Amino acid sequence: MRRIFPDLLQTRTEHPIKGAPQVATHAYLLEMEERNVLIYSTGHADEHAAIEAHGGISHQLLSHRDEVGPALILIRELLGPKLVCHEREVDAVRGVAPVDVTLRGSEDWVAGLQAIFTPGHTGGSVCYLYDSPFGRRYLFTGDTVFWDTSGWGAMAFPSEGGSAAALQASLMTLKPLEPDVVVSSASVGGHPFKLMGPGEWRAALDQAAASLEKAA
Repeated sequence: MRRIFPDLLQTRTEHPIKGAPQVATHAYLLEMEERNVLIYSTGHADEHAAIEAHGGISHQLLSHRDEVGPALILIRELLGPKLVCHEREVDAVRGVAPVDVTLRGSEDWVAGLQAIFTPGHTGGSVCYLYDSPFGRRYLFTGDTVFWDTSGWGAMAFPSEGGSAAALQASLMTLKPLEPDVVVSSASVGGHPFKLMGPGEWRAALDQAAASLEKAA
């Protein structure tokens, strides 16, 4: 685990998708004044121990069903967090681990973060927004928006409840947020998180929307 910002740590890289070793994933430990939360998931047992050494976590926040795996039970047994996901992902998550907090609205709050419902990649994809006291706005996008080797991308998976039309609408929902740091759960090409300068966020979403149209 490495510290990438004063209150945010990143777990080691994983390649969980069989047949797509180029896809890298990470989880993120967000240290807050009243609690720590884990965003996404990690299967590395040594990272679970590192999270415990940093004070544990009160919640584990999933962005969508692709973060579901045996690690959820290991993290639950060791650290005891409340597991959070959107109601449209509950069935997929509960096949592996109990869900403690179900998000329902388009802009819920959980553990001090704003959860923004962004369907399209899957039926219940969620992004999490946090204004750090250290001066940066973090946006955890899951796989709604991610970095690919050719730039920003977006993908819809109808088999998991997603759709290109819903994802295009979600990209529009995200445009006004102007994050300083964008943190996806998966990426290709070595940029799991990106610092954003003035105007770069809207350009990134335009590029992601174009990639979605091209794939249609």
